[in-house]
Amino acid sequence: MIHLNRLEGKLHPKFQGTVAEILDADSPLPETPLILAGSTASPSSLNQALNWFKKCKTNHEKCRSPPTARSGWLPTRLVDIGIPGEPDWKLRITKDLDKTSSLEYMTLSYRWGPKPEHLLLTDNIDDLQGGWPVKTLPQTFQDFILVARQFGVRYVWIDRLCIIQDDEKDWKAEAPMMASVYSNSMCNVCASASDSPEGGLFRNRAAKSIAPGIVDTTLTIAPTTSPVRCYIYPRRYWDDHLPEAPLHCRGWVYQERFFASRVIYFSPQQVMWECLEESGCEGFPKGDVNPYPADHMKGFKTLGSLADLISGPSGFTSSELLNAWEVSVESYSRCQLTRTEDKLYAFSGISKFFQQAAGDRYLAGMWQSVIVNQLCWYTHGMFPTPSEYRAPSWSWASVDGPVFSRSGDSLLGGEKVVKVIDLDVTTEGADSTVEVKSGFLRLRGTVFVACCWTDYGDHGGGVAVGEYLGFLGDRSRKVMLFPDTSDRPLQQAGRMILLPIMRFPTGVESSAPAHLPRYHVGCLVLSAWDHPTIGNIYQRSGYLFTKDIFWSGASAVADGALFDSIVENAEVTII
Repeated sequence: MIHLNRLEGKLHPKFQGTVAEILDADSPLPETPLILAGSTASPSSLNQALNWFKKCKTNHEKCRSPPTARSGWLPTRLVDIGIPGEPDWKLRITKDLDKTSSLEYMTLSYRWGPKPEHLLLTDNIDDLQGGWPVKTLPQTFQDFILVARQFGVRYVWIDRLCIIQDDEKDWKAEAPMMASVYSNSMCNVCASASDSPEGGLFRNRAAKSIAPGIVDTTLTIAPTTSPVRCYIYPRRYWDDHLPEAPLHCRGWVYQERFFASRVIYFSPQQVMWECLEESGCEGFPKGDVNPYPADHMKGFKTLGSLADLISGPSGFTSSELLNAWEVSVESYSRCQLTRTEDKLYAFSGISKFFQQAAGDRYLAGMWQSVIVNQLCWYTHGMFPTPSEYRAPSWSWASVDGPVFSRSGDSLLGGEKVVKVIDLDVTTEGADSTVEVKSGFLRLRGTVFVACCWTDYGDHGGGVAVGEYLGFLGDRSRKVMLFPDTSDRPLQQAGRMILLPIMRFPTGVESSAPAHLPRYHVGCLVLSAWDHPTIGNIYQRSGYLFTKDIFWSGASAVADGALFDSIVENAEVTII
């Protein structure tokens, strides 16, 4: 691949940084420029989607037997869309359907919008089973039915037409099955360009801005001396067309994409395809479209890349598996939820997938075997503490906004400096991956109390994200501090309570005393809380990372003058 800093000729203004690739027999583009229609509703666009699907169904073994699919499994309810041209749709209870032949269904990922209508409710379920006009549905649903009929499919699943929305018992029974719904779907359709069901699947477009251009150059490639032809396209072609689309910042959609073995995206500018073995789009119909994937796209094909781990659990001592989990958590945490209390529900299918792969105990978004390592998560504290309880403060699931982790790093040379004494999480029902009622984590380690100040003046009792701190004492040390929320206190009475949990060798020895090894140290920032029955316990309120300090033992920091007080072998209960 050739990276060109300058090309003669006029490029579309959206081309920011260009990649050129030589046209040859292996190129994913024809030797003549692509001619694309002016709308994603065109027959050529829909036929391209159907061709990708047929190729996948015929040639891709992984997609025919995805690791989480179950032969013959069906959702509780499906929408019967009939045959092309039929004016009505009907709600069907799948246990009543004739299963003498294999039933296939398609699924839809979309944004609900601010004022959802056309819902399955306890008082209209009989009416919907009797039939309802397709033309009364939101435009996205109508377009989805059009696509499904073109694929020859009679049944589809749409969450708000297949889950009783005013029945909490039904919602709690159906929500944990989302992984199965999408795993067993023949194909998932994403309304990527719409921010509500009224927006529709299809878009008009400037077709010339989509198709990569073909240029004649004066470049030569040894051993020949003939000039080569190249096609050119934006450096982040796939990312420019998909990740920032309205749909893909939604939390439930992350899990839907994770489990669907085949996905068709109706993006703002073109139709795109992704399955467990291949990706493509109208601009690159043969694939090979994603040479520079964005970091936050890495989690979307985890199901395919980790399929082999299902058959032989390796546990989270495998850095590959733990890193895959962390990528999924980090990607999911960037997404938004209409109901923030759905944080664990909308991730429960992925949690079950990793639980099967690792054979580990799941605890409110964390794993028992690597619980200390996983405490090294941090965030930028941009959001207040959620109003509804959903996880203990030591879990990433207790906060809103993007989270980041060093768990994988901690397996590669990190050393625990606390011991787990006890831990437990109580859930609402038997499913440990959804609704958490309470939880605690009891650790034994060294507690430090420090008086601190910021380099940038007083911030009203708070500390800006990532600012340096100094510990007052005979000596000072600069650290990085990451508050968990915007409102949980980091200091009490001018003091900060720190619990070191992991240390990471720097590879450097100190000159004094006694050439002790130096470490980077990760600490929890704790807030004391006087519980009416348990007594003095703590909540996590942040993560602090200090570089280059030396240790006199497994737990005690020799730089003791940095701190007002040190308590070794302290037992700390965090809720």
